[in-house]
Amino acid sequence: MSIALAILFSVVISLGISIYFHSLQKNSDPMNKVKKYADKRQEDLQNLYKSIKNDFTHLASEFDAKQTQANAAIKLLNQQNEAFAEKMKSFSKDISSVQNIRAQIDSYAKVLEDLN
Repeated sequence: MSIALAILFSVVISLGISIYFHSLQKNSDPMNKVKKYADKRQEDLQNLYKSIKNDFTHLASEFDAKQTQANAAIKLLNQQNEAFAEKMKSFSKDISSVQNIRAQIDSYAKVLEDLN
């Protein structure tokens, strides 16, 4: 029995030592460190990509809104320009009518002077 107890005791000690060395090796494993670093850098890049994507989406929607406003402003300016052109035509007709009336008044004034 004492031999079995000694073997069991030595197995437990060996198991403890092997677990200790395994944990030391796991903490100092360069591949594990590289994997952790690569995972961290990949996560940082994904976060940066998401941030850039969100900024781009925001800028695109803002650009669409500004473009819609600009198109509405251009349409309004075109309508105002057409209305102004119509008024100018109306004024041209009125001006020519006034000039015709003035010419008739001048001709009547000449006739009156001739009669005097």
